[in-house]
Parts: sequence; structure tokens; C-alpha cells
Amino acid sequence: MDAKVKSMIKLIEEDADSFARRAEMYYKKRPELMKLVEEFYRAYRALAERYDHATAELRHAHRTIAKAFPDQVPFELIEDSPSKPLAQGKEPNTPEIKFPVRVLLDTDDLLDDEQELSDSEPHSTITRASHKEDSEDGIKRRSLKKLHRKLGDKEAAAQSPRSVEGRVRKGLKKEKENEERSGDEVLQLSNENQNLKEMVLQETERAGKAESEVEGLRKALADVQTEKESVLLQYQQCLAKLSNIEGELNNAQKDSTRLNEEASRAEIEVQTLKEALIQLEAEKNAGQIKHKEYLEKICNLEAMLSQVQEDKKGLNIRAVEAESEAHAMKDEISRLELEKETVLHQYNECLGKISVLQNVISVIENEAKLLKKRAESAENEVSKLKSSLADLNKEKEASALQYKCCLETISKLEKDISSAKRM
Repeated sequence: MDAKVKSMIKLIEEDADSFARRAEMYYKKRPELMKLVEEFYRAYRALAERYDHATAELRHAHRTIAKAFPDQVPFELIEDSPSKPLAQGKEPNTPEIKFPVRVLLDTDDLLDDEQELSDSEPHSTITRASHKEDSEDGIKRRSLKKLHRKLGDKEAAAQSPRSVEGRVRKGLKKEKENEERSGDEVLQLSNENQNLKEMVLQETERAGKAESEVEGLRKALADVQTEKESVLLQYQQCLAKLSNIEGELNNAQKDSTRLNEEASRAEIEVQTLKEALIQLEAEKNAGQIKHKEYLEKICNLEAMLSQVQEDKKGLNIRAVEAESEAHAMKDEISRLELEKETVLHQYNECLGKISVLQNVISVIENEAKLLKKRAESAENEVSKLKSSLADLNKEKEASALQYKCCLETISKLEKDISSAKRM
């Protein structure tokens, strides 16, 4: 029994590094612990049954003595509760046996014995049992002395009737045998009672240790509750972080949509500028054709001028007209040159706008790529947070289950300890 109790305490005293390890250890060790508790209970039950059996044998011995001498030795066995056969599934009775053996004593001796018994009653159970053993031995010794003395007086008074003498001798012989047998039984019961008292003291100490272990388990449960609250706080923080990330993701999606719209508008504007550039190039080609025509006209006019100069003398009027026409042509040429410079300037401005738009488009494309990368990283982080949230939920469920198992184990241990105290 002592080895079983030590192994049970060793199981309870085992510790681990973390809450999950402790919960897993208690959950796995629970069947072994319950087995030890059941074996401990069965050992106490067997001890109680043996105690009841010894009580019944002692009662039978006293009844036998009372039957042998019904007029002189009326023994009486007083017990707290009547001895009954053990019912299936019930604990055996372990009554505290009182041995106020009443024999043929004087009135003063009876009063002294009752005073000794009443003085021993306020003490604890173990002290009362010790006093009763001493009083029992003293009462039996005094009872035997007085019985022998009275039987001796009666034997001296009744020596004449042979039948009475033989009956008395047989009764004395039978009484001695019964007394020796009952003395051996009483001695054996006294030894067993002493062993039982020692075991009760040991079990009281073990119960104190078990209470300290239960207190340690309660502290461990308080630590578990604290860890659970911290896990819940981390879970709430993760939820808040997840909501913030979702808000940032929504903002990024809105920014991406806006940038896509701006990019589409920029593409439309670029297309419009390209069409305008094509139109300007067509106008430039047309201006170049006109310029060539004007050059040809100038050549023709110069030829005509040379011809007019040759015919100057006879053609003054035509020369003046030709000069005026030449001036007009020169004005037209200067105007065309100015238009050509304007067209070239507009063309250069269009080229600058095209380069600026191309730079803007490249910047927008780079920003779109960065936004796409940020969106992908945000999606990866969201998936990681979702997986960590699922793991936290699983750990929370496992912690709740292990916490429930620990509570059940503690309640069963408290019940077993209370039953051990009652025993």
C-alpha cells in the first residue's frame, strides 16, 4: 500500500516545461493515476473487511463465554453499528470497538471501569482505542481474579455435591480454554489495531501531501487560465491586425483601380496625340509639296525675270508688274518660311510631349508593378494570418479539452482524498 501511495504521489509531482506538455502529461497519466487510486481503495476495503471479520470472531468468542457461564459471566459487546454482511458495491463497516466487558464485579469496580471509559471518550479515535485496550486488559484481569475467587468460594461451599463440583470444574476448564483463545484473539486484534493506527497516521500524512499537491494543481490551473487569457489577447490582436491589413488591401485595390483608370485615360490621350501627330505630319508633307511648288515658281519667276530684264527696255510696264509680282512672291515665300518654322516648332513640341507622356506611362507602369507586388505580399500575409488563426483555434480547443480533463482529474482526486479521510 505504501509503494502504491508513493507511486501515486510521484505521478502527481511530475512537471513539464509548458502548459501543453503538462496537460498532455496529465491526460496520459490519468488512467494510471485512476488505477492506483482504485488499488488504494481496494486495499483499504480489504483491511476494513479483515477488521470486520476479526470483530465478528471476537463477538463470537464472547458469546461462547457468556453461554458457558450464563449466570456468572454475562459478556456484552458494544459497537457503534451492528455487523451486517457487506452489500455488493458498498464499503465495509469499520466500527470502533468498545470493550466494556461486564463480569461479576463489585459496584465500586463497575463504577471505576465506567469512569475510565467515560474519561477516555473525549480523546481522538486513536487515543480512545489505546485507552480501551489498556482498560480491556485490566478489566479482564480483575474479572478473572474475582471469578476465580467467587468460584473458589462456591466450590468450598459446595464440596459435598459431586455433580456440582464436576460441572464447575468442567466450566472452569472450558472457561480457561475460551479465555486463552479469546486472549490470543484479543492480542492479535490489538496488534492489528496498532498497525491500523500507524497506517491511519501515515495515510493522514499522505492526505496532507495530497492536499498540497491539489493546491499545486490549482495553482497550475490558475497559470493555465492566465496563459489562456494571454492567448485570447494575442488572438484579438491578430484579429485587429487582420482587419487593418484588410483595410490596407481595400485601399490598395482602390488605388490600383484609380491608377488603371488614369492609365486608360493616358492611353486615350496618347492615342489622340498620335493622331494629331499623324495629321501634323500630313500637313508638313503638304507644306513641303507647296514649298517645292513655290520653289519651282520662284525658279520660273527668276527665269521670267531674266527674260524680263532682257526685255527690259521694251517692256518697262511688264517689268514693273513683274517686280511687283516678285515682291509679292517674296512676301509669300517669307510667309511660307514663317509657317514652316511654326510647323517645325509645333512638331518639336509634339515630340517633347510624346517623350513626357512616355515617361509618365513608364512611371505609371512601375507604380502598377509595385502595387501588384504589394497586393501579392498582402495576400500572402493574409493567408499566413488565416493559417495561424486556424492553428490558434485548434490550440484553443485542445487547451479547453485538456483543461476540462484536468478539472475532472482534480475533482476525482478530491473525492478520493475525502473518501480516504473518512476511512
